[in-house]
Order: sequence, then structure tokens, then C-alpha cells
Amino acid sequence: MLFSSIEYLALLCAVFAAYRLAPPAGRKWALIAGCVAFYIWWSVPAFALLMLVVAVNFFFTRFGMANPRRRRLFFISALAFDLGCIGFFKYLNFFILAGCQAIGLAGVSATPPHFNIVLPLGISFYTFHLMSYTIDTFRGDFEERKRFSDFFLFGAFFPTLVAGPIVRAREFFGQKLYEPASWSEVDRGVRMILLGMFQKLVIADGISVFADGIFGNTAALTTWSALFGTYAYTFQIYFDFSGYTLIALGSARLFGITLPPNFAAPYFSPNIGEFWRRWHMTLSRWMRDYLYISLGGSRARLTRILFNLFVTMALVGLWHGASWNFVIWGAYHGLLLICYNIYNRTAAGRRLAAALGALPAARALGIALTFNFVAAGWIFFRAANLSDALAFFSAFTHYTGDFKAAIKPYIKSTLFVAAGFYSLFSLGTSLGTNWFERLAPRRRALIYALAAAALILFRPSLQRIPFIYFQF
Repeated sequence: MLFSSIEYLALLCAVFAAYRLAPPAGRKWALIAGCVAFYIWWSVPAFALLMLVVAVNFFFTRFGMANPRRRRLFFISALAFDLGCIGFFKYLNFFILAGCQAIGLAGVSATPPHFNIVLPLGISFYTFHLMSYTIDTFRGDFEERKRFSDFFLFGAFFPTLVAGPIVRAREFFGQKLYEPASWSEVDRGVRMILLGMFQKLVIADGISVFADGIFGNTAALTTWSALFGTYAYTFQIYFDFSGYTLIALGSARLFGITLPPNFAAPYFSPNIGEFWRRWHMTLSRWMRDYLYISLGGSRARLTRILFNLFVTMALVGLWHGASWNFVIWGAYHGLLLICYNIYNRTAAGRRLAAALGALPAARALGIALTFNFVAAGWIFFRAANLSDALAFFSAFTHYTGDFKAAIKPYIKSTLFVAAGFYSLFSLGTSLGTNWFERLAPRRRALIYALAAAALILFRPSLQRIPFIYFQF
């Protein structure tokens, strides 16, 4: 059930109506019923696994915290179970293949077996939700939940279940749950959903036609097609994932639940460190708090800090998928962060940064450089294999092709018009006080209805394109 599908909108409306009509004691159960229906739509066996992971984390934490002598044992067991689930379903074949390749380097031939394992939807996200709860509870930063129903809703809340944002227990339980949202919050949630739909169906899915065509035919790459394909995917993945996140945040708002944001204009970051504070923010904070700091963080010597950065980013890459391309992408960003930290920690670098920080032109240059370094990294993320990724870099170093022929398909597309409408729509639906909020409710409802109809009619053939982050 894709967020951009009619089925999801029907489910969301049904759960919203049940939630608003239910008595106070029944609101939680309306949400739980929505979570169950949402995931069972995908797979009943995968839902059984979700229930098992939620139950193991709940009972290990619930009874482990009550037994001081076995507290650490229960904690380690819960984390081992979570990581074991991810490792088995997501990485078993990858690790077997890597092991056989390593043996092959020693001159021993080994044929790796391949197991037909179906990756459960959203397992990387919901296990990270639950692991954060277990870690925070063990550290004493959060008091465990007493009711399994509350804990299940945290672990399986359907707007965040498939691709985040990765919510901490204190963020979820730190707000007043099971209270109807005010109509102003509902209005805000609807706007976020429509904006997310627009980003996905019109911008991201429209750009995917160009990006997929170029990445799917690397044998015909020219310098200009490689460049335009790289930029196309750079914007596609942002609008795709940002669109998903807006739909998730807007869906949660309908039930009075505020989720943490995942993006803050990342492509306007003046350096790579700032980029990772603005891109996939909930994953970045998770890795920082539970991995990077656990390795020693920034409290150690510079060489250790740089090692911690590299390991963390390599694992961020591996988290995205069982492929060396993702590991290389993460390691690439690790190297960028290492270079940035070395530059930022030297006296000359700090003086230069302070001097340039006051110059608008220097900031613009920093944004342009950061954007292009990030775009280059997306090649490894998107390419089917390493050889396809290297074909792009080979095209950059050996000039071929014609600029006019390469840009012609983009100029003739409707994306320029769509981008203009997107700019107006995003301005008109900003979350602050604006002209849209001052419209009468009936006029706003009419605009919502027209926008929804336009979205349905605009991209009917692309409504089945999955969100990119659904595969993780």
C-alpha cells in the first residue's frame, strides 16, 4: 500500500473517521487497527515478524529492567535479536558472498549458496525505533512502557512504519497521545500530505523517467548525459524521500501526533557536516547518539575521531542495503567528513572559515561545492553495480556528446512547469501564517479537493512507482 496510492488515502480517511468518532478509550484501538490493516495489506507473514520483534523488545525490556542482576543480559539479548533479524533478512546472502570472495582471494574456490529471503517491509526502520527505546531505557534516559498496546503503537505506527522518520520513544511518548487534533492541526496535516503527494507524483516520479533512462543504459553515456543523469537523480531522491516524509508527518498530524522532521533544505548546506545535519536527520541523530558517541565520539584524539567518523558513515551506507555500492557511498561521505574535520580543526582552517563566513560569495561557493560532492556520491547510491558507477566517472573525464542534444529532452518536458507550480504551492502552503490560512474553511476545502483531483489525474500511470526508501 503505497503512500501515494488511492488505497492508502482510503485507509487514512477510514482510520481518521474511526479515531474522531471513537470514545476516548477507543482511540488507541482505532490507531492500532489502522497499523494492523496497513501492514497486513503487504504481507501476513511479515506482520507476524513485526509482532515478534515488538513483543521481544517489550518483554526483554519490561522484565529486564525489573531484574537488576540480569539487566545487562536482557539488554544485550534484545539488541542481539534486533540486529540478528536485520542481519538474517537483509544481509545473509551479502555476507555469504563477501566471505566466499574473501576466501577466493586466498586462492580457495567457493561457490556461495543463495537463499531466497524476502526482505520484510520497513525492517530497518522499525527495528531502529525499537532499539532506541531499549537503549534509552537501559541507560535510564526513558521509563519503560507498562502497556503492550502503547508499545506496539510506538513500534508499528503506520505513518512511520515503512521508511521513517526514525522516532525516539521520548519523542513519541513525550506528547499527549490519543487526543483529537485541533482542526487547525488537521488542516496543516492535509496540506503536508498534499505537498508530499505533489513532490512524489509530479516532481520525483517525473524526474525518474530521465534518471532511470540514463542509469539503465550506461553503455550510451556521454559527458553531458552523465551529468544531467546525476543531477536528475540528485533531485529525484530528495523529492521522493522528502515527499514521503511530508505524507508521514501530515498523516500523523491528523491524529494529533507530531513526528520529528527529516529534512531542512539539505542541498543548501555550505559544507558536508551541515549537510548531514539536514539530510535524513533522524537517521543521522540515531547513528550519532548510539554509534558514533559509543565509539568515543569527539572526545578522543583526532585520529580516533576520524576513525569513528569513517566507521559510522560506512555503516550508514551498509544500513541502506546489502551492496558494496552502498558501503562505498557511506565510506565516500566518511572521507568527505574526515577532510572537513581536518580542515575545520586546524588553526589556519578555522581562521579561513571565519574570514570566509562573512562573505556571501564564499557561502554560495561552499553550497555549490557541497551540492556537487553530494551529487557525485549519489552515483554510487543509484548505479546497479560498481562498474556502472565507474562508467559515469569515466564519462566525466573523457569529454563526449553534445550539450544541446543532451538538454533537449529536459527542456521539452513538463517538469519546468511542474517545478514552477511546486514553488507557488510550497509558498502557499508554508506552515507559518500566510494567505492560505486566512481563507475561509470552505474555500480551503475546495482547494484541497481540486489539488487532490489534479494529483490523481496528473500522474495516473506513475502511481505505482514505489518510494525509493521503501527498499531499505
